[in-house]
Amino acid sequence: MGHNKKLKLNLLLEKIEKKECPNCPRMNRCNPVFSMTEADIKKKIMFIAEAPGRFGAEISRIPMSGDQSGDNFEKLIVSIGLTRDDFFITNAVLCLPLDTEGNNDTPKDGEIKNCSNFLSEQIELIKPEIIITLGSSALKALSKIRNHTLKLSKDAGTIHLWNGFFLMPLYHTSPKVMNIHRNMDQQLKDYQILKEWLEFNIFKSSATNTNRANI
Repeated sequence: MGHNKKLKLNLLLEKIEKKECPNCPRMNRCNPVFSMTEADIKKKIMFIAEAPGRFGAEISRIPMSGDQSGDNFEKLIVSIGLTRDDFFITNAVLCLPLDTEGNNDTPKDGEIKNCSNFLSEQIELIKPEIIITLGSSALKALSKIRNHTLKLSKDAGTIHLWNGFFLMPLYHTSPKVMNIHRNMDQQLKDYQILKEWLEFNIFKSSATNTNRANI
C-alpha cells in the first residue's frame, strides 16, 4: 500500500475514533463500529449495510455479525463461495441508532447524511470494483455522496454504474426484511447474480493474472 493511502487511512481512523463528525443525539453514547485495516484497502468488493445492531455489531465490533441479520448474511455469502477475507464491509451509519425504548431503529435521513463523508472516504480509499448495498438506508447513503435514482423495490439484484463504480443494490438480511420483503430463497437467487458477475469480472481476471505470472 502506498504511503499516501496509509496516511489517509490513519487520518480516517483517527477522525472516527474521536467522533469528529456532526453530532447525532441518539448516538452520542455509542462508539463507532469501524474496522478498516491496511489489507482492506486492497479489496475489490465492498458491502455497505445499514448500521450496527444492538445485539450484533455493537457487541462484536464487526459489521453484519453476531445477530440473526449477520447469520443470514453469512449464509448468503457462503452460498456463493465468499468469505469475509474476500471483501470489505462497513455501514452507512457507523454508530448504533436506537429508538426511545432502546431498540434497534432505522437511521434517520440526517444521520445518514452526517455519516456520508466517512462513507465517501472509505470508498475512495478502497476504490472497489463493485459496491453492494444491503437495504434502502445503504442505497440512500450513496445518494448523499452522488445522486442516483435507484430504488430497492425495482433495482434489487441488478448491476448499475454509480460515480464510476459498479453498484448492485440488494435487500438487507434482517429477519423483518426476510419475512416481509425478500425471503431467503429470493435473496439466494440475488446472490447468484452477484456470483456470476464476480466470476466474470473479478475472479476470472485474477486467475488470468495469476496464470500470466506463472508463465
